[in-house]
Amino acid sequence: ELIADQQVDLYAKVNGFVKRLHVDVGQQVRTGTLLASIEAPEVFSQLAGAESRLKSYEAQYIASKATYQRLLETSKTPGTISPNDLDLALAKQQSDAAMYESAKAAYNELSDAKNYLEIRAPFSGIIAARNVSTGAYVGPSGRGSEAPIFTLVDQQKLRLVVSIPEAYSHYVNKEAELT
Repeated sequence: ELIADQQVDLYAKVNGFVKRLHVDVGQQVRTGTLLASIEAPEVFSQLAGAESRLKSYEAQYIASKATYQRLLETSKTPGTISPNDLDLALAKQQSDAAMYESAKAAYNELSDAKNYLEIRAPFSGIIAARNVSTGAYVGPSGRGSEAPIFTLVDQQKLRLVVSIPEAYSHYVNKEAELT
C-alpha cells in the first residue's frame, strides 16, 4: 500500500463558527496558507476584559511603587518612617508587581488565542477532505465537532507499507535498505 508521507486532520483550537473557507477539496496549498477563518466573539470579549484588568493592575503597581519610593526617600531622615511601614510598602509593591505580571500573562494568553481563529496549513500538500461548511460550529476534537475541518496530505513523497505474515518475518532483513 502506498500512503502519503504526511497526513494530518486539522481541527479548530478554539470553539467558534466557520466564518469563511478559503480552500476546497483537491486544492494544492503551501505551508502557512490560510485555510479557514473562525469567528468567536467570546474570545474578543475575554480579551477586552483581560486588557482592562491588565490596565487596572498596572495602575495599582505604579501607585504602590511610587508610594514605596517616596517612603524610602523619606525614611533617609532618621525617625520619620518606621521600618515596619517601609516593609509593608515594599511588600505591597511586590504583591502589586506579581498581580500585574499575572494579568499580563493572562492577556498574552488570550491574545495568542486570537491567532487560533485562523487555520493555516502546517505543510505543503493537497486538501484531501473538507468536512464543514461556512457557519458550522467547530472546536477541538470532542468539544466542537468530531470531524476535522480539513484533511491535508503531502503526496510529494510516498511511503510503501507492506504487511508480512508472522510466519515469513524471519526472512526479512531489518537492516536492509530499500531503494
